Amino acid sequence: MFTASHNPKQWNGIKFCKSDAVPMNEDTGLKQIKAIIEIDEYKKTAIRRKGTITKKDILQGYVKHVKKFIDAKKLKKLKIAVDAGNGMAGKIVPLVYKNTPATITPLYFKLDGNFPNHPADPSKYENLVELQKAVKNRKCDFGMAFDGDADRIFFIDEKGDVINASLISALIIKNLLLKNKSQKVIYNLVCSKIVPETVSKYGGKAIMERVGHSFIKDTMRNTKALFACEHSAHYYYRDNYRADSGIITSLLVSEIVSKGKKTLSELLEEFKVYHKIEETNAEVSDKEAKMDEIESIYRKQSPKKIFRLDGITIEFDTWWFNVRSSNTEPLLRLNLEADTEELMESKKEEVLGIMRAD
Repeated sequence: MFTASHNPKQWNGIKFCKSDAVPMNEDTGLKQIKAIIEIDEYKKTAIRRKGTITKKDILQGYVKHVKKFIDAKKLKKLKIAVDAGNGMAGKIVPLVYKNTPATITPLYFKLDGNFPNHPADPSKYENLVELQKAVKNRKCDFGMAFDGDADRIFFIDEKGDVINASLISALIIKNLLLKNKSQKVIYNLVCSKIVPETVSKYGGKAIMERVGHSFIKDTMRNTKALFACEHSAHYYYRDNYRADSGIITSLLVSEIVSKGKKTLSELLEEFKVYHKIEETNAEVSDKEAKMDEIESIYRKQSPKKIFRLDGITIEFDTWWFNVRSSNTEPLLRLNLEADTEELMESKKEEVLGIMRAD
């Protein structure tokens, strides 16, 4: 797949996977491909026959596939505002929601890789302002925002408030486990504590994994997990070749809202237990040294747990945080959660102060 995902157009690149959506990362093929290119090894291969190019319209088959995840007869006359960010959701959403009772209010559906209206990155809340206004002004049931390649999706409730991805994860997990007992669910280590707690509450088995689609998909394949989620609004489905899908997630949430008499914000009240910051970055010259410094400082405070599955995670009785390295930039990323909003804010400033100190 050629995609910049949620990034600007100059970040465009190639995402590799094998058949059945088996992911490729540095350890499972990319390093070998890089080495072949660097030494021109591919030029030494005798080309005995040319390959072929096959063109195929897969859109109708795709629509049929994603609708298998819901009972379309249960969808009600929802009003949904959708911000496609000039990305692929502008092509797919009209096809998927055609012939359903839902009414779509479109924002930026015209395909344009220059992203003229705003970056196709819904994880940055400043890119959701127009969608929030549309939901409130047009009295929509909720809003949905997709990134450029539509594998991620963020939600706005009927009040116009941005919903944390962990709350959507918990809502989906509850509804999936009510239908599929005793299934495994994977979550990455910076999701809210409400995610594994919801898995346990509804009879599933929660499995923690590090951040990143290749790790999530590998673990899903090895454990046969039903569902997986990440804090960045990636939602993975076993019956979707273990791949993430913003479109399937949109349909599931639409079905969940349709089934009951509660609004989306009311459905989420059950899961609003903790207070979690928006992922925050700090530019750091020596990322490993800074994480060692953080561990040294907080180890002296007798935490419940410290582990290094992905960066460093430190847990206390009433709060926890994770600091991990960006794979592409000189940044450390902070995720932090606490039992109260006041504690969350004070600890956020405390940890960021350490991260940003020279």
